Amino acid sequence: MTRMQINRFEPKVCEKGIKFTIENKGIVVIKDHATDKIVGMVNLTADPNKNTELAECVIDAIESWINNESEH
Repeated sequence: MTRMQINRFEPKVCEKGIKFTIENKGIVVIKDHATDKIVGMVNLTADPNKNTELAECVIDAIESWINNESEH
């Protein structure tokens, strides 16, 4: 039997001007103070504390990526 893996998460490129409505509680956005833009959103649970904890991990990954890019 052949097994097929379906990834749970995927990055998705959106068209310019996309708008969305936040309807659930506990959603955390990640804002870049250098550009004043939202660069990410965490909505894995309804618990804002858990989403904030995960957002901090995402921020660490973003900052590491930025630092790595600036070295090249």
